[in-house]
Parts: sequence; C-alpha cells; structure tokens
Amino acid sequence: MERGAVQYFFFSYARNDSVDPYLRQFYDDLCNELSVRAGIRKESTGFFDIDQPTGTNWPATTGEAVGTCKVFVPVYSPWYFNSKPCGSEWHGFDRRLEQHRARTGETLASVLPVWWLPPEYEPPPTKYLHDTRDQFGVTYRESGLRSLITQAKHKDEYRAFLEKFAVQVRDAGRTPPRELHGVDLRTEPDAFARRVPTTAAAAVSGPKRVNFVVAVGSCEQMSTVRATLDAYGEGWDDWCPYVPDCVEPVVLKAQDVAVEQRMISGPVPAGRDLIDVLDLAQQRREIVVLIVDPWAVGLDDYRELLALLDTRRYNNVTIMFPGDEGEPRTLSNGVDAGDVLRLCIGNWLDDQSRAVRQDLGTVAKFEDELKRALIDTRARIVNRADVARRVRQSGATTRPVLIGPEG
Repeated sequence: MERGAVQYFFFSYARNDSVDPYLRQFYDDLCNELSVRAGIRKESTGFFDIDQPTGTNWPATTGEAVGTCKVFVPVYSPWYFNSKPCGSEWHGFDRRLEQHRARTGETLASVLPVWWLPPEYEPPPTKYLHDTRDQFGVTYRESGLRSLITQAKHKDEYRAFLEKFAVQVRDAGRTPPRELHGVDLRTEPDAFARRVPTTAAAAVSGPKRVNFVVAVGSCEQMSTVRATLDAYGEGWDDWCPYVPDCVEPVVLKAQDVAVEQRMISGPVPAGRDLIDVLDLAQQRREIVVLIVDPWAVGLDDYRELLALLDTRRYNNVTIMFPGDEGEPRTLSNGVDAGDVLRLCIGNWLDDQSRAVRQDLGTVAKFEDELKRALIDTRARIVNRADVARRVRQSGATTRPVLIGPEG
C-alpha cells in the first residue's frame, strides 16, 4: 500500500482462519455496510492483507496499514491469540494509542473486536477493552459471529450485527490516533507473548520501572537554534532524531527497549521539576533515562536544567544524547553546542561510571546502548546505596550564558 492510501479499518485475523470462506464474506459485508454508512468509497474502507498483489513487501505494507488506519478490528478465534503476526499488529496499533494517551491524557476506543469464535483465553492486552457481546444477542455471546453468518435461522441477527457494528466502526474512526509511519512487523514485539515462568522472572532483580525524561524543544522553539528541523514536531514526543532512516519518535523506540527488558516505562518531558522527579525516582528505586537533544542547549530553559543537574549525582540516572558525536553542531549564534554541553554538565561527562552515553549515530546504536544502560543502571541500584550525593563545587552553579564568537 502506498503512503497516503489510508484505510478506515485494519482487519486483523489469524492466518489459519483465512481458509474459512465465511470470514471473507463477513469482511466484504462489513466493507459494503461501512461504505454506505460512512459515505466513503468501498476500496477505502478496510485493509485485508491477502488482497495485496504478489511480490508485495508484506511487513512494510501491512505495517504501514497498522500505522495509518483509523480503527483496529481484531477477529477473535482459538487461533488468534496464538498468532505472532496478530500480536505484532496489535502491538503496533497499541503504540499509537499509548502515544495519544501520553500526549492528551485521552483513551481512545479505536480497537473494536469481533468474536468470530470464542478463544481459549484472552491475554492481558485485551483486558482494558469493554466487552460488547451482550449488545448482539445470546448466540453471538456464546458461539460467536460465525454461528450467525453460517446458519439461516440467524440471518436477521447477522444483519442486525452488521449494521450496528459498521456504525461503531464509523464512529470510532471519527477520532483516530495520530498516524505512525515506519511500523515494521518483522521487528514489532508480540503483544500476546506469554509471560515468562515465575522462576525465570525471579532471576531479573532490581528495579522494574524506567522513566524516560525527554529534553527537546518543539519545531518552533528549535527554529531559533538550528536551520534543519526535519526531526522536530509539535511537542517533545514527536522528536525523531534519526530521520529519514527512522521516522518513529525516539521515545517510542526507547519504550520498545524497555518492553524487551521486561520493564514498565513512562515518558515525560523535562521541566522545571526535573530534580524533584529524579529525587522521587531515587526514593522509589526506579531508573531514569534522560534523553537529551544536544541542540537543546541552545535554549535557555534546558541549559539551566542541565547546569542544575550537574550539581547533583544519582546512581539511578543515565543521560543519553541521540545523534553522531562527530556531527558539527554550531548554534545559530555561532557557538559550538558541544562546548556548551561541557559547560553545563562537565561533572557528568567526566564521570567514569558510563552514566552518559554519546555518539549514538544510528537508531540501532541507540537501542543497543539503551539496553546496556538499563542493565548497568539496574546493577548500580542493586549494588550501591540509594542516596543522591552532592558533588564537589566544580560544575556550573549558575545559569550558563551563551556568548558569540565575537565575545
């Protein structure tokens, strides 16, 4: 599917169910009904991956559909929750919902399940969804939609379901989550993966939560600092430092790494309460990863925050600077951003504990270093006292002032 060809809903089904001709009939019926009720062309209604031409790059085109559709329609069955592709599709769409929640505080009802056949179990990601089966009658609740479509005596019930469900899809699509391009189902985690046994989980000691604190300006703010603005958006959670190679916000890549490490994560912007946030995390034995745009030192607020941070030391904090360390970073006033960074956080840069990670020139390097940082920081918290200690008065204690090359 080409960029821009956005489908209204994504039809997520287990491949073992695709041999059932009634599944295709339902999909076609839903597309027809939605086309009528939403006033859109039928070819723009749904995405069914088996309709793709031979030779299509399936992970890319299907991932793009997951990242751009308005509504996600999973088709529950005994096969569905044992399917890794289905789990990856779910995870990819759920990241869009999480991003929306982080940005607005609003939870969207954009996942509308269809109970094709009752599954053997429902994994944790489904628990937050409202169970709507009672709206469609006893047969649907007990036996699933397949019983309605295959038995003539349930013809009227099937038609009623189709009309009501199409309206629900139409209404949910009127407030979709923001599109997320670049979803790759080859690397997308399986949302349905079974939890590791208790004995194996017990082997992972130390903190189970990581807080990602992001220090970056908006596109408007950064326009006063540098000329190239492709990496920035409306807010801190839009920052994509690895464009064009990766068009996904770096905070989402960070959360994916946390999931791989079996850690709960929460992203927040760096603000004036930064020290309070770090102190609280220290008390709670939680890891903090401060993800800093090296160009952000061109903004007064971030220089002040980093200078304040340099008077403190925490054994639960890692600072990461996405980007190539060798890249020229001359601010709009002619000052080198690297020199300003050293002025702001010289104590942290001189520390030998690997608390600062630089020269992260690719997204793969960023992910690898973040994984190592989580492991190292977890070990530091376990092995050292949880006390934030003052450092000797050798770092910046006042707000650094930028001076141009003319003096």
